[in-house]
Amino acid sequence: MKGCPWGKVLAGSSLALVLACGGLAPATAQATAEPEGAGAARPPVVLLEIHHQGTVVLLEQTPLASLATAKLGDAGEGSLLLKLQGEAGGFGYTATAAARTADRERPYGRVELPEATLAWRWGAAVLEAGKQTLSWGKGFIARPSFPLREKTSYLTVSLDLPLFQEVASTGIAWADWGDTAPLLWGRVSWLFAASDLDLGLAGGPGRRPVPAAAYSTDLGRGWEWHAELSLPQGSDRLYPTGDLQTPLAPRKAEENQLYPRGLVGVEYLSPSGVMTVLEFYHQADGYNGAEADQFWQLSRAPWGVGPVLNQLQTGGFLRQNYAALAVTQAGGGNWWWQGSHLANLDDGSGVSRFQLTYLGQKDLEPGLDLSYYGGKPESEFGALARWEIATRLTLYF
Repeated sequence: MKGCPWGKVLAGSSLALVLACGGLAPATAQATAEPEGAGAARPPVVLLEIHHQGTVVLLEQTPLASLATAKLGDAGEGSLLLKLQGEAGGFGYTATAAARTADRERPYGRVELPEATLAWRWGAAVLEAGKQTLSWGKGFIARPSFPLREKTSYLTVSLDLPLFQEVASTGIAWADWGDTAPLLWGRVSWLFAASDLDLGLAGGPGRRPVPAAAYSTDLGRGWEWHAELSLPQGSDRLYPTGDLQTPLAPRKAEENQLYPRGLVGVEYLSPSGVMTVLEFYHQADGYNGAEADQFWQLSRAPWGVGPVLNQLQTGGFLRQNYAALAVTQAGGGNWWWQGSHLANLDDGSGVSRFQLTYLGQKDLEPGLDLSYYGGKPESEFGALARWEIATRLTLYF
């Protein structure tokens, strides 16, 4: 269950109805099934999911809270997903079509194709092309070694080629159909007896190359530590400018200075199946003290409130130093739960979250999420201090 749960997108309640051709089973079980051997045929599986999302948001009184109420208090979104997957003759295929209900930005709703891939397997080598969401790295707070945006569907062509003790991966990604500046990446992974090392390089036309590395090792007795590092030049982050026309702009984008992003963490898995993760994350292009002061000064001006709100809700992490502690019931039992806290070490604000899911019923998974964003009024998580209460319900048919 590791990932990056600290995105600015609000989680919500979810109702999912899943219909599977060829058998009644949860969608996750169908989606992760592996073929019995290279080239083995796998009958097509069709999945139909119906989701509804929504969140109850209770905002505290801060200078920005009343202006953010409309956006944070959205009723949510409904969607219908049709999924197809299978394998034959060494070729695997997947496709997902999504019809989503209207929201504030699209009053007439929309139809999307978030995933459609074709993969060819030759022995242990895999060539894959199509549209999909990619991810790698082990970070809980963030994944500095991953060069793309998390939870974003890309047009990609990739090749995984096993070597002696290594696996080489290379690929190219476009953010959209009309994108003329693709991102190319290459990775080599070494698997040792108890360690895993990844070295990568990402770049492309009009893009500066970004080297990255990730390492993890099993220390024994349930302990493991991991680290990730990337070395981008310049930064596309929006910084305060003092200009009325463009109050926030990527003024460091053309700099030749390196802005390292690094993460280090340790995790412990107890004999009872409880996993504890402690991580520290640093991003050198985050706001320093003077830049943060300019940012909050901007929020006090009527013409600066809009850009500040947008940066807080969609701009990623604001400052330079963060820490997180997460405790998860990782295996066994009828309940899955996770308690976590993310702290901004520069301004003292933070997010606390508790998630609970009942797994005791085969076709029914109810859940509850409770989150609190807190801190000083002029801090990353305190500016929009709030409680979020989300209910989740998943039904499998």
